[in-house]
Amino acid sequence: MARVDVISYSPTDVVEESDVTVGRARELTERNPVTWVDVVDPDPRVLQELETLFGLHPLALEDAGHVDTGPKVETYGDILFAVARTIVWAEEIDTDQLSLFLAKKYVITVHDKVFAQLEDVRVKIRRRAPRLLKAGPDYLCYTILDVLVDSYFPLLDRMGQVIDELESNLIEHSTDPKGLANLHALRSDLYRPRFVRDAGHDFERHP
Repeated sequence: MARVDVISYSPTDVVEESDVTVGRARELTERNPVTWVDVVDPDPRVLQELETLFGLHPLALEDAGHVDTGPKVETYGDILFAVARTIVWAEEIDTDQLSLFLAKKYVITVHDKVFAQLEDVRVKIRRRAPRLLKAGPDYLCYTILDVLVDSYFPLLDRMGQVIDELESNLIEHSTDPKGLANLHALRSDLYRPRFVRDAGHDFERHP
């Protein structure tokens, strides 16, 4: 079920509202210099309201509504659209999509699942982190991408340990035909986080 949460802030004011309508989210963008609208599990109606009330481009919303869009950075008028991916490691490595819209007064994030990393950014705002509250929406967008990338490192460390164990195993049991295949698969997985990291770098370089 779609959910819309909003934090609107200035250096002296922080307003947070949960599970609101897209219309209410649009109203809050007029209250403070920066507003963060976080949309979880959007349905077609919510996506349509984002297009109507925020002027988001339908092609960008189409990408945001999919779960397999590759990392990208595009500009539609005065709104920048970026797609990044989080790492998920259960039985195998996978990624989830996070779409971001950056405008002059707001940031909109769209994703299917709840991302724990985003709560770290909310905590910074609630605690009135000076640098974040004094900066604009561009710095908020950068902060979101930054915590996303930071969350990769524990998983990459874990993957490195698995690869080291496989290499040791191959040395001791060189006749194991599955060993090389498993090692090759893990090394291939190591390249997947680079796409998300590169998307973040593209965003930082974008004019």
